[in-house]
Amino acid sequence: MSTDRCVTEDELQARCDALEAQLPALIAEYPEEGDFWSAFAGIADEIVEDAVRMDAAGDLHAVHWLPVNGRLVEMLDAQGIAHDLQTND
Repeated sequence: MSTDRCVTEDELQARCDALEAQLPALIAEYPEEGDFWSAFAGIADEIVEDAVRMDAAGDLHAVHWLPVNGRLVEMLDAQGIAHDLQTND
């Protein structure tokens, strides 16, 4: 997405849902680790960028990227994919 308009929190969550649903297909389509990460990052980075853009445009105390990052960690963990993402638990 990554347009000039800010997305809503619901849109961010819907995009995370879509990526999570697509994850098994990405794993099957890209069995090589580097290829998988390139494909995954291409999608995930746009979601994170839009979350950061939301934070910059709105409430100074907003941290929309945190729940997005948490969702990315959860979906990778659920598939047993090793990663270096961390949550702020």
